[in-house]
Amino acid sequence: MTTYCFKPVAVALLVLMLAGCTSVRSRTDMAADDWKVYPGVRRDFSDLDDAFAGKLRGPDWTAAMVIPILLGDIPFSTLVDTAALPYDIYRVEKMPNESAQP
Repeated sequence: MTTYCFKPVAVALLVLMLAGCTSVRSRTDMAADDWKVYPGVRRDFSDLDDAFAGKLRGPDWTAAMVIPILLGDIPFSTLVDTAALPYDIYRVEKMPNESAQP
């Protein structure tokens, strides 16, 4: 019976490890001048739009893999972005003003 329990637990751990990865990815790729709140959710929907429009790089079958992953990541990206919201607001409000000073 323990072997049947191992597979769902392993899949759940993998999903949790990948959760919110779009939030992390969007924060590392974002320029300081373009900082926005909820960047992970914005990027999820932008990537979904690209997937449905056929603008993804690679073979056509990649959209069939990417779309469910992005749909599953939206709730987790929302949680991560909400947790990081105070920092994002700080970056949006304070950082551009500090970089504008000589």
